[in-house]
Amino acid sequence: MSPFLIKIEKETKMAINVNSNFHLGSKTFLDSRESVGTLDDLLALDTNIIPNGFECYVEELDCKYKYHKDYNEVGTGNWKLKIGGSGGDTAENIAYVNADYSQYSNVDLALDALFAKVYYVKPTCSLSASPTGGTFEMGTTITAPITFTWTTNKDITTQTLSDCILADETVRTATYDIDISSDKTFTLSVSDGENNASSSVSYKFMNNVFWGSAAAADAYDSTFVNALSNKKLTNSVKGTYSFNVADGEYGFWAVPSNMTISTVWIGGFEVTVDDLGTVSYTNAQGYTRDYKLYKTGKASLGVISAEIK
Repeated sequence: MSPFLIKIEKETKMAINVNSNFHLGSKTFLDSRESVGTLDDLLALDTNIIPNGFECYVEELDCKYKYHKDYNEVGTGNWKLKIGGSGGDTAENIAYVNADYSQYSNVDLALDALFAKVYYVKPTCSLSASPTGGTFEMGTTITAPITFTWTTNKDITTQTLSDCILADETVRTATYDIDISSDKTFTLSVSDGENNASSSVSYKFMNNVFWGSAAAADAYDSTFVNALSNKKLTNSVKGTYSFNVADGEYGFWAVPSNMTISTVWIGGFEVTVDDLGTVSYTNAQGYTRDYKLYKTGKASLGVISAEIK
């Protein structure tokens, strides 16, 4: 048990030093408080040696408990626990009626609710999966089962996970038994009865945009596209592309057919590009779709940065 500050005082606000060796013949009056032990030490004292009319305070942090010995002629008083003041009964047992909060029928219940509110922590959760989520090239298959695990910062009362069955609010793992080959998001939602929290894992599938420098060809196909030195998975062709266009070569882009390049900005100037038409492209996953091919109008541009707005 943590040390308490124990003080026995009268109206003079003088204190008596109390410790485990305290006895009637060794009472000493002090002008300051002294940390002398625990609440158990206080309760073990022989109350007959404490003068009538004196009060004993036990303090821990900001909460003060007061034991008061009622004055009487005989010198044998009763000790009663109070919180921060006087009264004829223990504070936690004092009953009262509050029409707005009928569930708080005494001070103890009200204080418990108050402290619960003051020290309340909102729920949080963190979901992870194996195989992990992320962005994948079209044609990729995430093979089941997918195993989910998660953590919460506190006990919760309810929880759900997309397309998974959870036995109750205590489980922290689940499985999904269907392969994934198209966009899908799994969301964990938890609640402590007062607030909610969520965490998600997503699987997204995109096509690559390819770019790089090469000599002009008589025909363009998947082999030509795959030979371009740069690629990125994206849903938009907008962005900045770096090239090192050697002598006799051009800058090329190969983009999914739902994307279009009309103009490109190089060195702050708007320039046109040549539309080379559409080719059927099959990626490394065996996924086939149409791609559009574009090249710069001029060759041998050297190191450039081209922006598509």
